[in-house]
Amino acid sequence: MNGVVFRQSFGAGHVGLALYAVGVLVVLASGTLGYEAIAQQGKALSNLLRSLPPALMAGFQLSMESFSSPLGYISARSLSLLWPIVMVAFAAGAGASVAALIERGTLHYELNLPISRVSWLSSRYAAALLGALALVGLTGLALALRLGVNTWSFIALGGAFTLFWLGVSFLLASLLRDRGPVFSLTFGLFALEFFLTTLGRSLEGASWLEHFSVWSLYNPENTLRHGPDGLALAVLAGGGLLLFALAARVWRGRDFPA
Repeated sequence: MNGVVFRQSFGAGHVGLALYAVGVLVVLASGTLGYEAIAQQGKALSNLLRSLPPALMAGFQLSMESFSSPLGYISARSLSLLWPIVMVAFAAGAGASVAALIERGTLHYELNLPISRVSWLSSRYAAALLGALALVGLTGLALALRLGVNTWSFIALGGAFTLFWLGVSFLLASLLRDRGPVFSLTFGLFALEFFLTTLGRSLEGASWLEHFSVWSLYNPENTLRHGPDGLALAVLAGGGLLLFALAARVWRGRDFPA
């Protein structure tokens, strides 16, 4: 890793990072305000939940208990629905920013620096990872202040989840030359993961589909209540690092347009 490239990458993205931080806080605030608004409508909410399709409840890992407390509601409303989208968008944008240099034809200026290609890419990745961890830490702090619970387990899960999607986006960036496809394919894979989990939990005899989906490893409410799942953390974090290692290998041997 190169310190100069790392500082330049992190500094160039500080405005975007601030916007994502605002997005994270808005997501959490919407969950808090939403719970306060419906807290007095317990019976009506129970009836609404019973009317939802089982596949929807299963896909987002929701239950009747998910909305019976601030922790359950914020987990179901914000952490299981909106927060992952924000973080996948951040990860996709990090990979797309690398592909944008190829698209604009300015990458060769960056690669003329007296460092290796892998060192350059690792510096960009480290800067994105630091930004992601800052967002995850901000989420954990906000949850701790609002719920008064130990959120280190969620920070571990959220960090591993984001690490995986950073690996996906950087691998796509190492294979493609346009930022649009990198961003859209990252989100497309995310949607596919959710779809496989939903089918696996809603169709009889289709539970094997969950083995092909990392979404099934992301369960924020259970993590906040009972602590992290070591296997889930290992698969998400290890998978993300392996994907980046593959991205670095592809990047090192790739021919780029002058």
